[in-house]
Amino acid sequence: MKWVPLYLHYPKLFQYDTIADDFVCLRNISSVRDATIKILSGETVAKNQVIKVFPADSSFYSTDVEPFVDGIIKKYGMDDGHPR
Repeated sequence: MKWVPLYLHYPKLFQYDTIADDFVCLRNISSVRDATIKILSGETVAKNQVIKVFPADSSFYSTDVEPFVDGIIKKYGMDDGHPR
């Protein structure tokens, strides 16, 4: 869970490891440090924005929510939370 903010902002820093059944960081510590500094300084998103991109992959969500993700996105869209 400690990598979630970095993954949401910089998914290319990670790769899914099928053996470990988890995401692993691909870059060296300086890349991770630089990405973290950008997040904390507010360079990656507009003020008060929580995440940069709404995760559309239903497997990103907990198992109790996962079955509903596609329907929620179809009904409300990806950008504004208003019904379509």
